Amino acid sequence: MSRIQVIFIRGLISPWKQPIFFCYDCSVTIELLFNFQNEEFIYVVGYVAKNPLHKFPTLGIYTPFLNFPPSSCLQTLSTGALIQPSIEFIENVRQI
Repeated sequence: MSRIQVIFIRGLISPWKQPIFFCYDCSVTIELLFNFQNEEFIYVVGYVAKNPLHKFPTLGIYTPFLNFPPSSCLQTLSTGALIQPSIEFIENVRQI
């Protein structure tokens, strides 16, 4: 059976859409969806960190300055202006 699975993210208040995953002859599993949910959470936390980053540089780092590859979502979406949030900031936001 030939098929392709594509996962998109979309804007909440705009018609913007971005494919972030595709796979031939595979199924979308609960684990895969939870993984993408976590990556989208990291994207949103990085977006929130962007404005106060100049006052609080420990919140994260711009993706071009990373010493490691960003999450696959950030890697797909970033043209250099996205933030990879720090682990501490991610954990603090999770607690909120």
